[in-house]
Amino acid sequence: MGTEKEAPSSEAESARDAKMAEILDKMRVLLTGEGPQAAPRAAEPPKPSPPPPEAAPLRPTIAEDNQERFPHIVVDRLMAGLSPIQIYREYRGMTREALAQKAGISVEALAALEAGFDMILLRKIADALEIDVRTLI
Repeated sequence: MGTEKEAPSSEAESARDAKMAEILDKMRVLLTGEGPQAAPRAAEPPKPSPPPPEAAPLRPTIAEDNQERFPHIVVDRLMAGLSPIQIYREYRGMTREALAQKAGISVEALAALEAGFDMILLRKIADALEIDVRTLI
């Protein structure tokens, strides 16, 4: 004469599952510090894809804060440790001769500057490139 357990009714299972879900939700809140789970959101419509990138402008853009912006290629070359004077000169599309003439220095002095720094000549180069001298340092 064994006692057999009756199979739980679907109402009892449903109530037990709801209680278990409530307990698990409370445990998640305690463990993660998050609030109770919200009902899942409806799927958002897909966002339109951005337009393809345009070629870098010949001249840098000026942002709302009046700061000149340069393309990644200029920044990448600067980060690689190349000569800032040479990088900005090439970006402006200037030859050594043209930059030297505009800055009022010799081509030899410019070549030396591209290899190292001289603050007086560096100021002239920055003025000719129309950038802050600190950008070249």
